[in-house]
Amino acid sequence: MFYWIRFILMAAVAFATFLICVIGCVDAWHRPEKAYVTEGKQTKKLWLFLLGLGTLVGAINVLGFLSGMLPSIMFALLPAFPGAIYWFGVKPAIEPYGTGK
Repeated sequence: MFYWIRFILMAAVAFATFLICVIGCVDAWHRPEKAYVTEGKQTKKLWLFLLGLGTLVGAINVLGFLSGMLPSIMFALLPAFPGAIYWFGVKPAIEPYGTGK
């Protein structure tokens, strides 16, 4: 019984971290390059790479859970780090620049 509770909770964490990175990647894609450099938040290419890598790892986690595997919690939380840094550190700083359109 506890296996299924743990499985469902870890699958929810994996799916949430995947969504954080996917939405962050889409948001980073729409922000202008000059916003990142002006605010001193590295470059847009670096953030797209980090969030894309987080999205890839998150997708592997989600697919692993859908196939019935139970990866470690550290591997499930790994995509949360670039996503959280982007959402709480970078996005608030570059949001005033709009979407570049």
